[in-house]
Amino acid sequence: MAAGAKANTIRSKQLCGYQDEAGYQDKAMNTFPPRVSAARRNAEALLDQSTRKKEGFKLEQKQEQEELAMKTARLRALRLAKEAADQEAAATVPARPAKSRLTRQK
Repeated sequence: MAAGAKANTIRSKQLCGYQDEAGYQDKAMNTFPPRVSAARRNAEALLDQSTRKKEGFKLEQKQEQEELAMKTARLRALRLAKEAADQEAAATVPARPAKSRLTRQK
């Protein structure tokens, strides 16, 4: 092996975090952040996007449930008020006597 080729091999091993016989590891390698692949970045972006969509959907669903509960409570209050008014009106109107039917004799 030529001297230049040997130096290149040693340098490439050092860049890859290679430890020599004494256990020395290239410290420069540890200071750089690890590379994140494009596929991982894309996957994380998709995950974030789907998480935001789910949260938005849950929030929208909760708002619709609250609106429905408010509408139901309003309609129930109106129905109860109408029933109470109808009962009050029925109590003030005198009841008609029932008409008796005359039966014919044969």
